[in-house]
Parts: sequence; C-alpha cells; structure tokens
Amino acid sequence: MTDANIDVGVATAEELAQLAAHIEPGPLKDTISGWCIVAVRVAIGTVRTVETVLFGDTPEGRRWLTSAVIAVDLDRGLVRIRNSLYAVTGPSVEPSAEAKERITTIMMAEAVRALKTGGA
Repeated sequence: MTDANIDVGVATAEELAQLAAHIEPGPLKDTISGWCIVAVRVAIGTVRTVETVLFGDTPEGRRWLTSAVIAVDLDRGLVRIRNSLYAVTGPSVEPSAEAKERITTIMMAEAVRALKTGGA
C-alpha cells in the first residue's frame, strides 16, 4: 500500500484565492465564530488533493466542521458549501493541535475515498 502524506492547516492565501467569489446573501445554515478555513492536503503516490472545510464554533458553543467549501466571500463574511451558506464572525483563528488531529481523522477516510474514485 502506498503511504499517504497528510498536512492539515489554515488555508494559504493561494488556496483561499482559488475559493474567492462574490456570494449573494441568503438564508444561513448557521453563524460560525472562532473560525478558519482549514486545508486538508493529501498526497498518495503522485496524486495530490486539497480539501477545504470551514471549522469553528456555533452560537450554542458546538464545534462545527462543514463539508467541502466551494466559495468564500471574506468581504461579506460568507462561506458557501455545496448546499448551505454560513456567516463567519470575528477574525480567522489557527485551530489547536487537538482540533487539527480531529480534522485529520475525520477527513482522512474522505480524502482516500476521493483519491480512489477520482474525486467522485
């Protein structure tokens, strides 16, 4: 079996630029504070993939991790995932080492599945 290399961290300026878009306001799934766009970078052999997710806290104090982010409008404080729109409040923060471990565990199976199925 080929080794997988995984790097989890705050999305770089380049990664965020690829997601930048004008997002029209609409019904929100939730508002997230203490947030960051996390990039999960996976390399298996010569295949590389980057999955970005929104991570942070809901108003009820729950930790929240979304599915893949498809667009970010930082000017409006909006983040779109496939079927939902989130507002983000306050500054973006670096996730703790524990949070990065949890995100890695959650995303590992999804990233490997995506690589094996060609992203389908």
